[in-house]
Amino acid sequence: MKRLTCILLPLFVLVSLIVTIGSVGAADRKVIKFMHPDTEKPERAQYYVDMAAAFEKANPDIDVQVTGVAFADLQKNYLTTLAAGDPYDICRAGNGDVPFYLSKGVLLDLTPYFTMSWRLQLNPGVIDAITAPDKNIYIAPQYIDALPLNYHKEILAKYGLQVPTDRKSYFAVMDALKSNGIENPMQLHGSMSDDFFNIISLQFTAKDGLNPYGLSSGTAPFNSKTIIEALKLYKEMYDKGYLARNFWSIGGTDGRMGYAQGKHAMKMGFFWDVYTHKDMGMPFENQGVAPFPNLVGGKINRPVTVFGFFVTKTTKYPKECAKWLKFLSDEYAQTQCANKYFGGALGMPVVNRKVVYPSDYTKVYADQVKGGTPYNIFAFNPQVWDYWSANIGALMQGQKTVEQFADGLEALRAKLTAH
Repeated sequence: MKRLTCILLPLFVLVSLIVTIGSVGAADRKVIKFMHPDTEKPERAQYYVDMAAAFEKANPDIDVQVTGVAFADLQKNYLTTLAAGDPYDICRAGNGDVPFYLSKGVLLDLTPYFTMSWRLQLNPGVIDAITAPDKNIYIAPQYIDALPLNYHKEILAKYGLQVPTDRKSYFAVMDALKSNGIENPMQLHGSMSDDFFNIISLQFTAKDGLNPYGLSSGTAPFNSKTIIEALKLYKEMYDKGYLARNFWSIGGTDGRMGYAQGKHAMKMGFFWDVYTHKDMGMPFENQGVAPFPNLVGGKINRPVTVFGFFVTKTTKYPKECAKWLKFLSDEYAQTQCANKYFGGALGMPVVNRKVVYPSDYTKVYADQVKGGTPYNIFAFNPQVWDYWSANIGALMQGQKTVEQFADGLEALRAKLTAH
């Protein structure tokens, strides 16, 4: 018995030593706090959990702690943790959000981490879209979205109408639809009303020779000729009855439902909406997509968003954060994103060039990144959106002139940039 005890004791000590070493290793893992807003469908939220598990298996010294929040709460949650002195290491943003976060001084320059191998695995146009005017990269890309023209194939075919490509044909199609009983041919709702203006104003920036970054960074006046002309065209479309009489007060669900069920024949919309339309009864085969019509003539700027993630400048683990973000744009993670978790019959327009899109519909969105303009004037400061949503109804109903509306925007911009 004594002999057996002598044999077991060293084994017990050995096991204890292994456990102790293992627990020390766990304690020494580098923790990355990662926040995303893709929570509206369970499979999308699960994507990040599963990708983190796969990444951690290959990188056992890194612990990715995934937090999902509602899209509407994303920026507020990040800024709250920033004010508390304990911000997330990584947070979701689009390239159009860069000016706002740069103004907060929180963005880590990721340029040194974008090796040639990382750059070469991305689709053409992606690097240009995520490169800021200072030539640095602050966003690691995951997928592409844009604001092209969505349309009902069967409605346009019923009345023998072609997809519009310029202002003349766009107005002509909407007039024809109105004459056939579609009261407001262009679907628009409150939370997308600024996006519609972004399309128009970006087209005018090219016509007027204005750098779009000036608007999105708050360095260009908001009562300029570009803004005035864009607002006038917006109001002209409202006055002609192309848009719903109270579009600014229509909720997203009601607006999308109206389009999906044929109350409207066209809309501009993000790629996310195609699956929402399907859930609301509009088959994929009826959903058409095309570049948004050129409303100003000549060369135009088109809005494009490359959604991805930024790294907080104060993170303790910049290399590990960059490694995780590169993993999310690698072929494996991108394939899972495009065709399983986020995708479906139409897929998802991701950024890795090796991922094959399952539909031409997806490819239209992905192609928008080539030469697209990644700036949004409403990204400058959330108060710009507050002014817009509080006053757009007064503008459309004639209670404010275009010039008064633009002067109000400019007064706000001046106030926000005074310091």
